[in-house]
This record gives sequence, C-alpha cells and structure tokens, in this order.
Amino acid sequence: MDINYLAVFVAAVVSMILGFTWYAMPVFGKRWLASLEPAIREKIIETNKVKKGMGLVAFLGFVGSLLTTYVVAYFAGGQGWQAGMKVGVLLWLGFSVPMVLGGVLWEKKTWANFWINIPYYLLMLLIVGVVVGMWK
Repeated sequence: MDINYLAVFVAAVVSMILGFTWYAMPVFGKRWLASLEPAIREKIIETNKVKKGMGLVAFLGFVGSLLTTYVVAYFAGGQGWQAGMKVGVLLWLGFSVPMVLGGVLWEKKTWANFWINIPYYLLMLLIVGVVVGMWK
C-alpha cells in the first residue's frame, strides 16, 4: 500500500489545530482542567505559566498525531472519504473508547473527563480519515 506522506503530514497538522482549539480555555479547556485530579491540574497550570517544557509537549503531541494519522492512512489512504471515516470510527470504537474508559474504571479519572475527551477523539479520527481517505 502506498502512503501519501503529504496527506499524513497535513492531517496531523489539522488534528493538532483541532486539539489546540478543543482544549482551549473558552471551549473545553476549563471543564477539562476541572475534571482532572487537583495535583495534575496544578502541574499543568504551572507548566503553562512558565512555558517550561511546552515545546517538548507540543513536539511529542505532533509525533503522536503523525503516528495516528499514518495508521489511518495505512488502512484508508486514497480510498475515499467514506473509507477514511469508517476507519476513524473503527479505531475510535476499538481503541479510543476502551482506553479512555479504562482511565475512568482503573485510574479514577472522572466521567466528565471521559465525556470531554471521547468526542474529541471521534472528531479528530473522522477528520483525519476524511483528509487521508480522499487524498490520492
């Protein structure tokens, strides 16, 4: 299977933009922070204040986006936007939902956290699927 690396890169950038928007304070950022344990919340707030380590966090987030996008492209690349959306939904159901649910069940994460993250993962995988699916 041929992978269109430009499509992977563009879809990864789009997924990062979606993430920055989704977790921005005016959108879901305040609710997301409130859904975290106090110690984790304070560490995130402190890191954001001093911008210490934010470059590394953004870089690693982009690497994760590239990997996710590559997997979607591997299964749906160039096969049309419908195939991309189908792969996105299947990855969401098979991986994202169980892993985030595991955080609620075993790591004491809140249901509020679950309901903020799960729609983001679905939307991100759908958008990535559309981009790599329709890009030949």
